[in-house]
Amino acid sequence: MHNLPLLLTALLAIAAEPETIEISSAVIKVVEDVAVSSSEAGLVAKLSVREGQMVKEGEPLAQLLDSAERLALERARLEAEIAARKATNEINVRYAKKSTEVARAELARSEETNLKYPKTVSDSELDRQRLVRERGDLEVKQAEHELEIATITQAIRDNERHTAQEMLDRRTIRAPLQGMVVELHRRPGEWVQPGETVARVLRLDRLRVEGFMAAKHAQINLVGSKATVRVAGADGKARDFPGEVVFVSPEIDPINSQVRIWAEVNNKELLLRPGMTASLLVEGR
Repeated sequence: MHNLPLLLTALLAIAAEPETIEISSAVIKVVEDVAVSSSEAGLVAKLSVREGQMVKEGEPLAQLLDSAERLALERARLEAEIAARKATNEINVRYAKKSTEVARAELARSEETNLKYPKTVSDSELDRQRLVRERGDLEVKQAEHELEIATITQAIRDNERHTAQEMLDRRTIRAPLQGMVVELHRRPGEWVQPGETVARVLRLDRLRVEGFMAAKHAQINLVGSKATVRVAGADGKARDFPGEVVFVSPEIDPINSQVRIWAEVNNKELLLRPGMTASLLVEGR
């Protein structure tokens, strides 16, 4: 009788443990299978990869002929550099301001002289000096206006340079994700049109394990639950890989009352391969 509390505690602990639901005929599939296409028309100049090669995201897969785009980029770069120099050249503004200062000073001296000694400087000379001063003010405004235009022109040339760089970059076809190149659809010397597939890349470091579960167990709240992927090795021993349930279908098959479910599992060591069969053990809630 003294052991009764311990027995009850053990029974309660067992009852509290979440139920493990096993799917014995699950299939391992890829999460991402990308047909990498060209965004431009052109001649394939070279391939940077081969089938079976692992690539990182952004790594070049193929290169289209790009000599015309490189020339366009160099021209845009030079024009942008010229525009930048013009936009920072304040010599005309400074010269116009200095000339205007001299004209003002000359007019001020003439007017001061006439105050002390009337009619020393003729009216026509004063009119000429006033005209020079006003012309200097206008030259300052004109120089400042031209400097503003040069600044705007610099922005336009910079945009043209960025556009030329983008057009050049589009000639390089890059991997959109980290994975393995499993197919190459074009070879050097072949022509490719926009939208045509050049290579196929599979993501292998994270895989999907898909199966079917009885509807009575397949609750939507299973998403996020821990899962174990069990695969039989070549030696017949089972090996477990931790995963997580990411999808439970809201649809029930009316024939067998089953629901499609899948989990995702890390595969950084590439021990799992798409197409393998496995058991999926899902921790219930």
